[in-house]
Amino acid sequence: MSTISGENYIEKVQPNKIFSQRSTMFDIDGDGHLDAFVCNDTGASKAYRNDGFGNLIEDPTLIITSELSGNYSAIWSDFNNDGLADLYISKCKAEALPGNPLRTNLLYQNNGNGSFSEVGLLAGVDDNAQSWTSVVEDFDNDGDMDIFVVNHDEKNRLYRNNDDGTFTDVIHISGIDALDLGAFEAVGGDFNNDGFVDIMSELSFQLYLGNGDLTFSGQHLPFTPGALGDFNEDGFLDVTYRSQLWMNNPNENHYIKMILKG
Repeated sequence: MSTISGENYIEKVQPNKIFSQRSTMFDIDGDGHLDAFVCNDTGASKAYRNDGFGNLIEDPTLIITSELSGNYSAIWSDFNNDGLADLYISKCKAEALPGNPLRTNLLYQNNGNGSFSEVGLLAGVDDNAQSWTSVVEDFDNDGDMDIFVVNHDEKNRLYRNNDDGTFTDVIHISGIDALDLGAFEAVGGDFNNDGFVDIMSELSFQLYLGNGDLTFSGQHLPFTPGALGDFNEDGFLDVTYRSQLWMNNPNENHYIKMILKG
């Protein structure tokens, strides 16, 4: 492992190369330290355990996932409201035809004992399209997490959480064009502070304002998703995109800000 020192940071380079489209940081083992899960496009994804001293050490036992390639993005959330975070992986593999398991999305349910079980088929979220990424939010404000999946060759998906371990695709009644394909990025956030989660993406409507009932109203923007943050601390989400900073024009809606410890 080599290190590169900067003014305020030290870069630690892992010894093994991996073709990764995206990575996530999450406390997978619940020890209070952030671990890393790195999607691998050419093989099994990699998990890195935080040893509590700032070191991320590759550990294949941290979470055991499929050996198949085509892992494009991953997102952590508690899909069954048991207090344990689960993992949803969006999969895409160039030239893989429909039906090929290399392109079947996976849902890993946290068993609470350090192990995970893949339940995508049982849950109904085993989408076999070429999926690039997913947004997980409570789009209908009913207390459980729903999933919006961006696809490239078959229709996009909007999975409503049925609160019984299963999901139903409701894209056809959502107001989102199911056949508007090819977006590479999508993020969720309440951009107008109305209490309903919106979707910003590279679809034809760059912003879909949520109506709180799994329906959306499309709007055009002069930019597509980037990093989100309230950069001027006015309570509204702003966006950075390609070295640009787009400030959100606030309305009269309120907001609450919390600083969490522990």
